[in-house]
Amino acid sequence: MGIRAAVAGDAATLADLATQLSYASSVEAMRLRLQAAEGAVLVAVDEEHAAVRGFVHVQRDAGLLAMPCARLRALVVDESARGRGIGASLLAAAEHWALQHDLYELRVDCNVARERAHRFYLRHGYSEHKRQCVFVRKLA
Repeated sequence: MGIRAAVAGDAATLADLATQLSYASSVEAMRLRLQAAEGAVLVAVDEEHAAVRGFVHVQRDAGLLAMPCARLRALVVDESARGRGIGASLLAAAEHWALQHDLYELRVDCNVARERAHRFYLRHGYSEHKRQCVFVRKLA
C-alpha cells in the first residue's frame, strides 16, 4: 500500500469513500472541494490493483484559544478494505505531515456514534479530550 497526494482524477473515488462515511458527495462537488482543500489530502493506493482504498485530509488549525495544531478533517478507508492497516498508514502519514509543518498536536473530531473509529484512535495513542455539540444555521 502506497501513500501519495490526491489528484483531481481521484475525485470519483473520494466521493464514493465520503459517501460510505455518510457524507454523500457527487464527483463534481468532490472535485471542487479537493481543489479548495487546505493542508494535505493523501490517498492510500493498492499498488497491485492501482486503486485508491482510502484517504486522509489534514490541515493546520490556528485560533486564539489554543496553540496551532494539526486537525484531521477526514479519514476513511473503503468498506471492503478495512482491517488491513490502511487507516493506520493514513493516520501515520497525517502525523508525519503535521510534524513537517511544526505542528506537535493532531486533533481529531469524531462523531459520537462512530464507536469503531473511537477504538481505532485509542489504539493509536489518542485520548478523548471532550465531547461537544455542533450547531448549524443555514445562512442562504
